[in-house]
Amino acid sequence: MTTDTGLFYPSRTDKKYTPPKAKGVPVLGVLPQMRQDPMNFLIKSASTLGDVVELDLGFDRALLFSAPDAIKYIFQDNRLNYHKSRYMDDLRPIIGNGMLLAEDEVWQHQRQIAVKGFEGRRLKAMADHMTSAASDMSARWRNRPHPEAPMDMVQETMRLTLDVVLRSMFSVKLDGIHGPLYDAITFLLKDVERRFWMLLRPPAWLPVPMNIKRQAMIKVLDNFISEIIEQRRGMANPPDDLFQMLIEAYGHDQEQLLRNEALTFIIAGQDTTASALAWTWAMLSRHESAWQHLKSEVDRVLEKRTPQFDDIQNLPMTHRILQETLRLFPPAWTLSRTAVKDDLVGNVPVAKGTTVIISPWVVHRRADLWPNPEGFDPHRFNPAAIAERHRFAYIPFGGGPRVCIGARFATMEAILVLARVAQEWRLNLATGHKLEPEPMLIQRPRNGLWMVAQPL
Repeated sequence: MTTDTGLFYPSRTDKKYTPPKAKGVPVLGVLPQMRQDPMNFLIKSASTLGDVVELDLGFDRALLFSAPDAIKYIFQDNRLNYHKSRYMDDLRPIIGNGMLLAEDEVWQHQRQIAVKGFEGRRLKAMADHMTSAASDMSARWRNRPHPEAPMDMVQETMRLTLDVVLRSMFSVKLDGIHGPLYDAITFLLKDVERRFWMLLRPPAWLPVPMNIKRQAMIKVLDNFISEIIEQRRGMANPPDDLFQMLIEAYGHDQEQLLRNEALTFIIAGQDTTASALAWTWAMLSRHESAWQHLKSEVDRVLEKRTPQFDDIQNLPMTHRILQETLRLFPPAWTLSRTAVKDDLVGNVPVAKGTTVIISPWVVHRRADLWPNPEGFDPHRFNPAAIAERHRFAYIPFGGGPRVCIGARFATMEAILVLARVAQEWRLNLATGHKLEPEPMLIQRPRNGLWMVAQPL
């Protein structure tokens, strides 16, 4: 990667810079490379062409930025000029204009309400849900007919994180009654990812099988939310959970708003954390020293009792292992924005309508920011190392005012679950299992993550 271009430090009077263009094919541009192997293609483009690269995506022009100063400018300094790109539109039929997709004043209002859900007292209460769900998962593992058989930890973590969200948001558990909800969410996430890579997709109104199935699964989600709202109307003392907070903010009659925000919490709070947990267990299986550090810390701090909210601050190595995993395998491996008006990022012109791509996968592998970037080293996140690094060199949750509002929730959940599982289990990659990232909307292990759970 280039480090001496000075692209993001010059004054506005400096000569405008035309970034190099990645080589593509007529009409389609670099779409074939992006479809075939997008992660390696973006890494190669940034490492050979520099801090900013022009990409032709068919009829769409995009700019890939990987320098922390440029990312800071786009995410923070001039964030109002960069809206969520059209590549997120496939989520809109599911979550509507929820906080993840809303812009400007609508988003600000939603954010002000949602932030109350992650105050200290609420997070402390949620910690109990997280450890309880992890304990239930552990009990389920022990009661399997063939406990020695490999498990797909992607599926296990998906069930776990949905269970945590349901307990925290609605005060219900993921059980047989809510099995269809899990199936619906799983289908819809995969459907969004399929559509993400389709060059031609049927319009939503066309009654083709994939659209019919999607509408049926969305109906499952709608019915679930409607039932919860109806239940809450008749409650004299409703539970003090995240959904009740939304009801008090929006009112019982704002069903569409409640639906959009609730489903935003569910979708955003499940898949990303599940991916982070799965990859962390994979890294612990591959790196014995990291596992020994985590296990020693958990045993010393907890002394066989269930982890609690106040324990998190005393589990720094567990946290660093998670952070290093998120560096190497950020769930949101690429983030995109669309320029609302013409702009200059440093001295790079960004025309109105241009897609701006920021890839944590690329940024987290810059050798000038992360020595030996492919290596797994949790010590990168010691306080002294963090203090020396550019704040926007590490962006697993995005950055600026629109940084993921659930980042603290997700981090807390992952630390508590890792600690709780490490008390009872050693997870090892199944023999012959190939570990490979799959670049869908949320990056996760391709073909699952098959591991053997060894009781301790």
